[in-house]
Amino acid sequence: MIVSELFVNGLRNLDNRHLLFNDKKNLIYGNNGIGKTSILESLFLLGFKKSFLNVNIRDILNYNKQEFFIKAKIITDTKGIFELKGIYSKKKLNLFLSNKETSIMEINNYYYPLFFSSSNYIQYIENNNLLRKLIDRFIFGLNTIYYSDLMNYNRALKNKNYFT
Repeated sequence: MIVSELFVNGLRNLDNRHLLFNDKKNLIYGNNGIGKTSILESLFLLGFKKSFLNVNIRDILNYNKQEFFIKAKIITDTKGIFELKGIYSKKKLNLFLSNKETSIMEINNYYYPLFFSSSNYIQYIENNNLLRKLIDRFIFGLNTIYYSDLMNYNRALKNKNYFT
């Protein structure tokens, strides 16, 4: 899977930004506060409908906007070329795969971002809950059926805890 293009408008400090990526490796660099993390965050939002940072989705809006828009062009060996969009409006993020509104489960058949940075290493290793979430995300990327089983397990666990 290759992200060849990314357009972001209204997310944090990214306003009408159009990025073209190389099909091999890309280096994102620059001064603090110019949007490097926001680029990665926008790619993560398209895959999971939430930020990889510990923030509420409405908190990542540009300070003078009421909505944001993310669009990515994705190239895969098996599924071909497709467009993925995320539109946050009226306090809700909707995802579209080739202009059809869709779910995370469907998107993850085509697109699955997984980020792990050296700055989070200690945090993940020392916190069992965070490490479990990271492993769950990785396994879900390998087999989307796992996500359904995981959600059912978590619901059963919450019910068990509620009744005990």
